Amino acid sequence: MDETAQLMSLLEAQAKSLRDGHLTILRFTANWRVGFGTPSERDDIAKAADGPTFAAAARKASLIQQSTASIRWRRGQGSNLRVPKDSAP
Repeated sequence: MDETAQLMSLLEAQAKSLRDGHLTILRFTANWRVGFGTPSERDDIAKAADGPTFAAAARKASLIQQSTASIRWRRGQGSNLRVPKDSAP
């Protein structure tokens, strides 16, 4: 299994345990963003784990989740993505 497939499997498992399977992966011109749950506002996207490649963003999201179990969006609570202060962009 290649790295992308391994990361997707890991992210899917984490999403299932955190947010009923909800996982958001975004690709922009200059970077990728990965978060667990569904963003409810633009600010949530800015707080998602980011990286220059899918693999970099996925590894960052996974590591943050493993260390805090809190990088996820929560419906209806304003800025929903929880990221440790030292990890915020």
